[in-house]
Amino acid sequence: MTQVIDSVNVVISQYDVPDMGDLLCEPASGTVAFGSGFDQWCFTITQFAQKYADAMGMEMEKLRSMLWGDWFYNKKKKTFTTEQYNKKGKPYKRTFCKFILDPIIKLTNTVFEGELDQVKKLVANLGVTLSKDQWKLEQGRKLAKAIMQRWLNASESILEMVVLKLPSPRAAQKYRVKYLYEGPQTDEIAQHISACKSDGKLCMFISKMFPTKDFSRFRAFGRVFSGTIGTGMRVRIQGGQYVPGKKHDMYIKGIQRTILMMGGKEEPIQDVPCGNTCALIGIDDVIKKQATIVDADMEDSHNIRMMKYTVSPVVRVAVHPKNPSDLPKLVEGLAKLSKSDPLVIVSQDKATGQHVIAGCGDLHVEICLKDLRELYSKGIEIVVDDPVVSYNETVTEPSSMTCLSKSPNKQNRLWCTAEPLPNQLGLDILDGKCGPNSTLDNKSNIKYFVDNYGYDKNIAAKIWDYGPIGCGPNIICDTTKGVQYLTDIKDSFTSAFQDVSN
Repeated sequence: MTQVIDSVNVVISQYDVPDMGDLLCEPASGTVAFGSGFDQWCFTITQFAQKYADAMGMEMEKLRSMLWGDWFYNKKKKTFTTEQYNKKGKPYKRTFCKFILDPIIKLTNTVFEGELDQVKKLVANLGVTLSKDQWKLEQGRKLAKAIMQRWLNASESILEMVVLKLPSPRAAQKYRVKYLYEGPQTDEIAQHISACKSDGKLCMFISKMFPTKDFSRFRAFGRVFSGTIGTGMRVRIQGGQYVPGKKHDMYIKGIQRTILMMGGKEEPIQDVPCGNTCALIGIDDVIKKQATIVDADMEDSHNIRMMKYTVSPVVRVAVHPKNPSDLPKLVEGLAKLSKSDPLVIVSQDKATGQHVIAGCGDLHVEICLKDLRELYSKGIEIVVDDPVVSYNETVTEPSSMTCLSKSPNKQNRLWCTAEPLPNQLGLDILDGKCGPNSTLDNKSNIKYFVDNYGYDKNIAAKIWDYGPIGCGPNIICDTTKGVQYLTDIKDSFTSAFQDVSN
């Protein structure tokens, strides 16, 4: 457990920012929950400290600090100590094991061994009550799961940490705004986000699309960062490819309904002020995965930064309907699948015309295919090819030599070198700030390369292609001078470049 927590803290420390306070996970301070996601139970040390504090006549805070780390229990003296061994060299029991792990292990072992009378006695001592149906569950995992869920309820543990440890929106947005908002910090929206101003300019970020019960439409779920959003409002919806001042990936629509998502229930509500999450109905047709929503008249607004994920969709499977006439239904189902899962990528292979689902691993792809069959493309039989994992290579430093290739008739020679692009340039191309995905004209695109990355104007004007599939973060440039008939080989050259970058 210590190793897992340490590995998480290593990741957190890489992104640590002083104005966000102490972000490291520490069980003794109540910022770590232990449990089983599979069986849906968990606990914090705070919960056990509260249970033991009265019985031991100790302050909860003091006891909590002793239930983790190098603290041991002297059973004979009934005291806590930092000494690991007694005078005879026998080890004391670690407090976390004695007061937390041992009771859990004893209970689950008793359940798995099938001693029902003993189980009922232990459960009664814990103050846990089970229904008649739960007691009829099969001895073993199912009964253990039911008991653990009643004793160490996951929702209570998580909610406790949220209430006690997370800063309020009013406190958090003051330092989060500069990481969230892409526009200048002097912007009116940025100032209203910082102040968490409910009567200010509207700014909401849609982070996930939830399907309706019949899987025909989606609820756009997100958080309101400033202003108030309500039913009937006309709003400006800015997608991930939106550039301030342009109209690409921007829509003006009305909110049909505003709802609160209460676990499995939905509660209609007239309006929702900043600092809260809600879902919107009626705008799902213009949102692909994520979007920023502002007032309809805010033409100079910027986006909230799109969420980035540390995992990549590398496992790819091609799908096609068994009956070719079902292809339109499959395409529609794939579009819904892509909208529902922020990590899945659905595309069409330009070379073969196949529809491809890319996921983060075998299990993720398996879940996606299950959802596609059972939820989004009901009634059609889908054929799935074997999964293929993409192996990617890159360039880490400029070529140490110029490579030469001769044409088959030995009349033409090509000289090439390779060098890495700046990471930020690759991200700019993917984000549509420049390159084929952007709304810049050719002159503006050349200017972007020259001004931001120091490209020679003549070279920036002779970028032949982007790869893979004509829009990726790899580029091929013609840096020759005074060579005639070079355009005659351009198509062949760019075709080869697409194959390599793919």
